[in-house]
Amino acid sequence: VLGAIRDDEIAARVFGKRTIAAKRACLAVAGASAGLAGVLTASFIQFLHPTMLWTPSLIAVLTALILGGVGHLGGSLAGVAILSAIGEGVRFVPLPPEYLGALRLTITALLLLLVLLLRPRGLFGKIDVR
Repeated sequence: VLGAIRDDEIAARVFGKRTIAAKRACLAVAGASAGLAGVLTASFIQFLHPTMLWTPSLIAVLTALILGGVGHLGGSLAGVAILSAIGEGVRFVPLPPEYLGALRLTITALLLLLVLLLRPRGLFGKIDVR
């Protein structure tokens, strides 16, 4: 139902799907998952502060989702694996340590641009058929 809502909500309603109920259920599951993640994080590190979730970590998560592809769990996991492989692979490049961070960001940015140009839905994203 959520896939039908994403593609065309009016068509989903025409076929008798309860789109508003599905959206509410999705919001409830997402909120419960975020709350559970917060509880587990707080219990694990035993300290919370608003600055802990800062912009670079959010950018890394969004980059992984865009690389792997939205709408597919395997794509999200592949995006995280790709970013981790880039981060760890750059360690073995024979450059001074102060250049490695910039090299990692440059490789990630180039890969992200290539994916957005060649596969706008991500590497494993679902393909629109229109």
